[in-house]
Amino acid sequence: MKKLDYILIALLIGISFTPYIFLRTSTGLSKNVYAEVLIDNEVVKKINISDPRNFNKPFEMETDHGHNTLLVTTDGISVSHADCPDQVCVRSKPIKKENRVIACLPNKMLIKIIDEEDSTTDNDSEHNHDDDDEIDFISE
Repeated sequence: MKKLDYILIALLIGISFTPYIFLRTSTGLSKNVYAEVLIDNEVVKKINISDPRNFNKPFEMETDHGHNTLLVTTDGISVSHADCPDQVCVRSKPIKKENRVIACLPNKMLIKIIDEEDSTTDNDSEHNHDDDDEIDFISE
């Protein structure tokens, strides 16, 4: 192989990564992603699932219909425990893309991923995060 062949191969490899770079920046992977938790079709909590402070932190959802524990990881948000009989929500994979949902029908709970522009959160920067039971909206 000649020197020009090596340059051509390196150039082609470089060009092959161009779509990855453009798709990564255009899909908004760096923006905040929120999960809305609805119980009885009413939003009770919004969780910023792209905030590392929320990773591996359980969020307890206690209602008249039952109890669910939500867990945020780098894979998204999932239901780690539920007291419903069918456990469909617990067996669901974590979600992190917009318009995805996890439903716990016996406990009347729905988790859906929403776009950052659709999310309006309170500014809780002055709030102490030690008492998570009183936090309704979690954001940066």
